[in-house]
Amino acid sequence: QLFNGVFFLWANISVYVLSYIYIYDKNVNADAVYYVDMAATFLTLAGYQIGAYLINERQWNPKYILALGGSIAFTGIFAASFTTNLTTFVILYGGCSGIGCGMNYLIPFVCVWKYFPENKGLVSGIVSGAYGMGNLIFSYLSTSLVNPNDATATIYITDDLRYFEEDVAEKVPQML
Repeated sequence: QLFNGVFFLWANISVYVLSYIYIYDKNVNADAVYYVDMAATFLTLAGYQIGAYLINERQWNPKYILALGGSIAFTGIFAASFTTNLTTFVILYGGCSGIGCGMNYLIPFVCVWKYFPENKGLVSGIVSGAYGMGNLIFSYLSTSLVNPNDATATIYITDDLRYFEEDVAEKVPQML
């Protein structure tokens, strides 16, 4: 669930990613934030259905589902670190991490409900807490990797949107 919590990480890293893509495509704008978010959200919902189907209907071992979903999500995020194109980034980061993390989200709940039927509320809270903790941990980690000196975005695109200079933006692939 710690890894699945990266779903919410996009809010923290989006300005850094857009700054990085801006180096290669000066036409990238704030709307790109929504493209990644929409892809991740809709494909997470699809992933929920796939994961639930595999564990309930197909009776797959939960470890196999977690391995498959985690591999899809990790591969998508890793591959996104090599792209400088917004469309490709949306597909890889938003799409693959969305479907992979979605597949994995419900599996821990199903497992803990099976093994702790008398404490479903407690174990659900622990699993949910791990999901939220993932974003907390990775938000600080990602910011410290990409912007360790707490630089300010100085490239004005609009009154409400500023991008970071190349010295910060070029660290995005390593951060991802």
